[in-house]
Amino acid sequence: MLQVRGTPWARDRVALVTLRLWMLATLLCPAGAFARDEGVVRTERALGLPLPMMRGDRDAAMRRFAEERLAATWYAPERDAFIVGPWVRAGAQRVARISQSWQGHPVWGGEVRVVLDTEDRVCLVNGRLFENLEPPESVIVSQAAARARAFAALGLEDRGWTVDAQLQVARRVDGDHLGWEIHIEEPRGGRAWRALVDSQDGSILEQDDLACHAPGLVYPSDPRQPVAERELFGLAGDSTRLVHRYFSVENPALDALEVPDHDFRFPDGHPLAARLREVNAYWHAQQYLDGFLGPLGYGGPPEPFLVRVGVQLDPYAALTSGRFVFLGLPVGTYTHDAALSDDILVHELQHAVTYGFGVGASGPRREALALHEGVSDFMAACHSEDPAIGEWLFRAFPGGATRVDRPADLFRYSN
Repeated sequence: MLQVRGTPWARDRVALVTLRLWMLATLLCPAGAFARDEGVVRTERALGLPLPMMRGDRDAAMRRFAEERLAATWYAPERDAFIVGPWVRAGAQRVARISQSWQGHPVWGGEVRVVLDTEDRVCLVNGRLFENLEPPESVIVSQAAARARAFAALGLEDRGWTVDAQLQVARRVDGDHLGWEIHIEEPRGGRAWRALVDSQDGSILEQDDLACHAPGLVYPSDPRQPVAERELFGLAGDSTRLVHRYFSVENPALDALEVPDHDFRFPDGHPLAARLREVNAYWHAQQYLDGFLGPLGYGGPPEPFLVRVGVQLDPYAALTSGRFVFLGLPVGTYTHDAALSDDILVHELQHAVTYGFGVGASGPRREALALHEGVSDFMAACHSEDPAIGEWLFRAFPGGATRVDRPADLFRYSN
């Protein structure tokens, strides 16, 4: 149970309300948002659409839904197929993961999440599929050659470790590729690596250290508590920069941060101590987008977010425009550093998430803006398990600049 100032909130209820808020957001999206596209994350507002159940078999029903609904929208079904992955519970809802394949080969990044309500009706579709894939159909580089190429690119010595290899289709700027995905693991559950090797010329399309130990010092909530060491999960590429598949973090006043030894612990007195706010922003963003929203079915933004810290925003503490999140420096005696405040970070990130669903924040009666602010406050409160928002950031409001546990009777047009 989640305790919020004496009021018990069941976690399932939080998940349920969260999903319903997302559904409300999708109602405001432009018509046909989930349509033919070049691999961009989209959302379909298919609220209340019955799932064609087949003798109680949800996997078969979901596969039929994919073939009838998604394939008709995205591509020729005779060349593509859908794989229904494991189901996840989110409160009373069920979330199914549907992966795309091409002629039996998985498609790198081709995945859709479908949310079902308690009556097995499709209420939300979110994800990314690729239309008109045209990769090479033959393989020139053998699996053994691809394995050797992957070890060389990752700087590893082939010591007979466990290696899995399979062909995958990947869309890149220069076209569609058929590549060998090489997954390497040290014995006895050690580190792991992955590389995607082009099956035509042996070039490296992707490489990733899947278990790179990248510790960082962060404030688990805000500077009212001491810094603590936390693992920075989801770092892309070689794990030397604060880049995630959903977002990146930067300080525009400083040079790009790159840490070759993967150690993002910058205590007081360290030459990079001023970069703590960037590390802090990364950890909280990853925890929210991956750890909190991910299990609820969130499949990522249409374009990666750009989180900028240490920005001079006076008189504002923080603001978000589209996929750009700005976290301001302290403003006199009014605010502290926004990049160090967990609930403000989540509040602003949720604005970016809502923009990603196609919901703007304008209009003559400011209704969309009110929706933006309300959803952001609610999500920040759910994530922090505290109804007060901004009680550390705003010096003049120790009880919170806003709260989500107060009666809302006054907030109506008649007043």
